[in-house]
Amino acid sequence: MSKPPRERFQDLLESFSVGMLITEGPDGVLTGRPMNVAAIDADAGVWFCTQVHSPKADDVQSHPDVLVVFQDGGRYLTLNGSAEINRSRSKINELWNESWKVWFPDGPSDPSLALLHVKATNGQYWDNGWMQGLSYAIRAGQAYWSGEQPEIAEDVNAKVQLP
Repeated sequence: MSKPPRERFQDLLESFSVGMLITEGPDGVLTGRPMNVAAIDADAGVWFCTQVHSPKADDVQSHPDVLVVFQDGGRYLTLNGSAEINRSRSKINELWNESWKVWFPDGPSDPSLALLHVKATNGQYWDNGWMQGLSYAIRAGQAYWSGEQPEIAEDVNAKVQLP
């Protein structure tokens, strides 16, 4: 028995370690950049680390609506939400990863270190991973031979409202 779409979304989200954060700049141009995931909330919120004074931080402060795109193999997920810059030292200490020291040499107390938190509003996933991909291939073959479009099951694709 497959999980409900909201649970399936959360499971897929938690499997990704990198997402493309898309923000809107002051000139209206959309910019995407890969970001390592620092943490994922139970309500599908996503945390990243960033520099306090960076173009993405500036973008978020003037246009908080963002899109985060995840992809790995045959699995895809998009997450829309509102982003904010969080400078809470307790949250930074909680999420601190030693690999960040490359960019923040003073560690979690580095004054240029902040967190970027995306509060999820909605999203969509496409899971054509090995098992789902095989299932889809069978349905697609049946549809091809019958001349009808295949039905796409919720375990393969669904839109979800969050949180």
